[in-house]
Amino acid sequence: MDISYRQIYAMNKEEARKQIVNSYLAIGNISQVARLWHTSRNVVRKWVKRFEDSRNGFKGKRKPRKVFYPAHLVWELEKAFSLAQVDTKDILDKEALGTILWTHILRKRLPRYQWTFCEGKNRLRFLAYSRELSLVNGICFTFLVMLWLKRHGIDSEVVWQTGEKNLAAVTLTSIMNRNFWKRQQVGNIFITW
Repeated sequence: MDISYRQIYAMNKEEARKQIVNSYLAIGNISQVARLWHTSRNVVRKWVKRFEDSRNGFKGKRKPRKVFYPAHLVWELEKAFSLAQVDTKDILDKEALGTILWTHILRKRLPRYQWTFCEGKNRLRFLAYSRELSLVNGICFTFLVMLWLKRHGIDSEVVWQTGEKNLAAVTLTSIMNRNFWKRQQVGNIFITW
């Protein structure tokens, strides 16, 4: 034969696999089939074994992709606002934005930091922007989000999940829980990472 397994595989994957298995059934020797089709013995073994097991036939062994989502368990809970993902990011990134947007942000003196609060169950987002990444801005953002929650009748405990251990976040939590939320009766914030 002048044609190799790779050439048939490029044209039709399933047909190439069938040809390998049919050749093995006719010859009965893995090494000879591998030489005949100009491929490795491991390829022949793999498709013969799959044919014998008849797991997925000749279609391949694709596993469904696992979706990793940290707040997946929150969807199963009945109560909204039990877990929130909170993050800050520097949006002034020349490689991500490109030169035109990057220079626009600098020339117009737009805020460069984004504060995000994303509720785990219904994915409601609060966004805020600031010119500096500071504890004061973090307290203001936390204050606004928690007051909105209080105003709309959400008095339960809210767990804020951050992406990294952040000393400012821990300090912010202890300050807010101790001094402000106790007086305002808004509820507690617990930060996890």
